[in-house]
Amino acid sequence: MVLGPEEILFELKARGCKLATEAWVDNHYGLILWKLAGMVGLDPQKEADETKRRWCWNELLRQFLYRYERELNTGVRPPIRLIASQDKPAGLPMVLCISRICSPHEYDAEEGTNVEPGPFTTDENGELVAPKPVVEVTDGWYRVRAEVDSGMIRAIQRGVLRVGMKVGLVGARLLDPRSEPLEILEKPWKNLRSDSIFALRISSNGCHLAPWHAKLGFQAQPFIATLASLTPDGGLVPVLDVKIVKTFPIAFMEGFTTDTGKTWSHPMKEPEEMKARDAWSAKRDIEAQRIRSDMDKCFDTLENCADRLEEACANSTPHESPKDIIARTSKEEAGWLARAVREQLAKGRENMGDEIAQRLEILFRPVNLSRHALQEVCPPRDVRNFRVVVVEDAQTRKRPKQFTAQVTIWDVLTAYISEEGIPGDFKVGERFIVTNLDPNNTDAWMPRQDGAVLYLLGRRDTRWRKTR
Repeated sequence: MVLGPEEILFELKARGCKLATEAWVDNHYGLILWKLAGMVGLDPQKEADETKRRWCWNELLRQFLYRYERELNTGVRPPIRLIASQDKPAGLPMVLCISRICSPHEYDAEEGTNVEPGPFTTDENGELVAPKPVVEVTDGWYRVRAEVDSGMIRAIQRGVLRVGMKVGLVGARLLDPRSEPLEILEKPWKNLRSDSIFALRISSNGCHLAPWHAKLGFQAQPFIATLASLTPDGGLVPVLDVKIVKTFPIAFMEGFTTDTGKTWSHPMKEPEEMKARDAWSAKRDIEAQRIRSDMDKCFDTLENCADRLEEACANSTPHESPKDIIARTSKEEAGWLARAVREQLAKGRENMGDEIAQRLEILFRPVNLSRHALQEVCPPRDVRNFRVVVVEDAQTRKRPKQFTAQVTIWDVLTAYISEEGIPGDFKVGERFIVTNLDPNNTDAWMPRQDGAVLYLLGRRDTRWRKTR
């Protein structure tokens, strides 16, 4: 007699497990069998004892009852299901198991999916290279397709990554970050051309082999990469534990917008930047004073006008000025007009500072250079600061420290503030936990040998946490 998912579902319903569905049983059936097969292979001698046997119907049913109680009754959702519903971010540290590695066509045939295989490419010798394989990972409860990069494809081709191996991940991302939360049992990977795409994008710099006994699921601590494990095409580096071995002074670069695009000046040291900033401030002060002088002249004109209106109001005869219509106003009109001018003059003097700031803001706005002469004389400065620090691994697993890395930190004055309150102050010998670095100058990465130098780049979300 053949026993399968239908019989399992019948047994669960008979035991009062009303929440169990056909899709839920089908999903867990293969994963439980795979788990039991691994346990049998680990200790096959126990199979001779009927009381300890794992490869049997009763043990299979017991595993289903445990999962039903944990997931459906108590509501403890596994990691992949939490990520699919977007109740947990995909970038959290976790251990997953590789459940399948196959070609796109094999995956289509087995799962009924519609995965784009991608075009064939050629290697350096001009030979055709097959499309990248489809990788599927599991947390032991659910499966999800993983989009891998070139570094992981090379590991698969060398046999370093195989089905059944466990990998530690940090910094994974959703293949489609705009996708809506969904239920994993709806199998949204069935049609990757639809709006509901659920797959993970994994970078080799955020992935490493985990021991066979590692527990699947989310982990309390992140996995720390070493410089020896990084590759130039391996994507984001989630976490590094480094020690500063050398620092370069903070430098500044000023950007200039021209008709052909944006150009940057040569790196300047701090004294040069302060000199350029003082010169720009002096120009701005001169222009502000010129605007204030123009406004004072305008106020003087208004005040003279008000004086003449008051004079016309006081005298019974009109003023003998041929160029001014004030001479033809009546006493009531002249009085009200003088009062209005006085009020406007008082408001103008009161708001002079705000008016100057507003006019300066308009004139210093980096648009329409031809319309604003001030923009050409003293445009707003676009200055960025950066610093390069040389780091090495603060800890290694098995290999000795072989490499160093030059890390370029843009906007270092705001990216890190030392314990003494000094912006951008890094000292030789300090140890940091650094998150979210990108490979930089990938063509300049040296071959893997002693003394090789890597190049990394800080991002806006890079964080430096000092440790002891």
